[in-house]
Amino acid sequence: MKKSSLRGGVSIASLVAVMGLCLPAIAQTDPPKRPVRTAPTAPKPVTPPPRPTQPAPGTPAAAKKDTKKEPPVLGPYVKQEQQKDLTLAVMVRVNLDSPNNKTTYTDPFTGRTVDMPRPTPMTFKTLGFVFPIVPSTGSSDLFLNEISGTLRVNGREVTSTPVILEGYPGPVKLTRWDAGTTDADTEARVVQLDMSIGMRCYNTVLDEKAAFLVKWPSVYPAEIAKNLQPQLYVELGLDAAGNIRPYDDKELSEALALFMDQENIKDIKTQPPAWIAKVIAGKVWSLIQISGDGLTMTRTGEVSGMDIKPPVETLRDKKGTEQDATALMAALYRKAGLPTRTVIGYDVTAKDAKFLQKSGKSNRMRSWVEFALYDEDKHTINWVPVDLARMRKTTNRPPSMDRPWNFFGTHDELSAVTPFALHFHPPTDVVAYGSPGFWGWFVTPAPAKNAAQALKFVATPSSVRGGQPPRDPKNQETNKPNTPGAPGNPEPQTPPTTPKKKGY
Repeated sequence: MKKSSLRGGVSIASLVAVMGLCLPAIAQTDPPKRPVRTAPTAPKPVTPPPRPTQPAPGTPAAAKKDTKKEPPVLGPYVKQEQQKDLTLAVMVRVNLDSPNNKTTYTDPFTGRTVDMPRPTPMTFKTLGFVFPIVPSTGSSDLFLNEISGTLRVNGREVTSTPVILEGYPGPVKLTRWDAGTTDADTEARVVQLDMSIGMRCYNTVLDEKAAFLVKWPSVYPAEIAKNLQPQLYVELGLDAAGNIRPYDDKELSEALALFMDQENIKDIKTQPPAWIAKVIAGKVWSLIQISGDGLTMTRTGEVSGMDIKPPVETLRDKKGTEQDATALMAALYRKAGLPTRTVIGYDVTAKDAKFLQKSGKSNRMRSWVEFALYDEDKHTINWVPVDLARMRKTTNRPPSMDRPWNFFGTHDELSAVTPFALHFHPPTDVVAYGSPGFWGWFVTPAPAKNAAQALKFVATPSSVRGGQPPRDPKNQETNKPNTPGAPGNPEPQTPPTTPKKKGY
């Protein structure tokens, strides 16, 4: 494949594997808004997070229950309350007749030139359109049996049955919507996915006193440890040639060391993980100013994705958007050894509705981080939400460390925020266009070099028909996917129902 820059290329970016992850590059269609800020350094081995200290002697290893292969159960430290059942409608539209495809005409008499649009539809044989779903977060549970949608090509429905792909960090899942056949060509000018996702959302309350008693585990379960792996736009970025490389994180390491030194913490592992998370949150809270929504827009005013600075730039500038702050927090937490995931959701609160009306924007996306509070002795897990943007909105200075903080674990707005992604771009080798927009596709024989993407989200209260049994997203028996292709594929590279091909 040819290579391109995230901000300025015109060809499909090279897809490379970094740290065992097969991550996507994103083809660029719009002219670059500014030069690449921070070119990641050349690939180099990444030092794994420090191994947590071993538990104190006294309990024979043979007397402990072997829980390494068992998923941890929900812990007691984050309470979910004030639940709301919401349905999120998602629209992703990809226009193949990109305005960047132009032909220059010259008047032979005056010598004047004019650029005219040049229609260039994409011809494909097979197409797999991918969009994420989030089974659960610290503040939400998905109704897996309430996922529906339609993929259309040129306005014609091609499928309403997705395949559910599994095996990604998070634990994110991907819906894959297939079009085309290997023995025929299809010409596409517009491809659109419309999805409906039902979920239950909660406010959260953290028992800080009890959480601070939880010690570092001797080892994290494998599924939790996946959240220490590098992630695009957090530890990884695109250089000027379009290659995925690790960011230079020297300044982040120095900042983390300074934060600990300011609190007289010589060794991170001597303090409880929840306390370390609060220390880091407090330092970033007082240091980083939040401004802007971080959204990129189409020429018609629709949302096309998110603009995310490298975390080290946010640290240097001491300011950034909500998305920049989320990426910085995730990078610092993981560097401290805390399994962390980014959470992106759609906010449906009344005050944000007023913001939308005033700004004229049709979307209000939120992002925050969750770190894993794993109690090894009880084999329980809680994902603790930390919302830096909301912290900064209350005050520029964090309260005393010995007081509970709103938006650190305790969050009274999340019952009205519908999480839909744990990555800014799917964690597999699919291609999207312009800024990261959560979706991507794999196309044979090759994806279009230029396209324009647009996103739209609408959330409404879920309707319940009379006579239906109580809905319980935590009940695995009654909350199974309602699509024939699910529960999907444990190996992201191999589709369960189609011949093996690159991309899954």
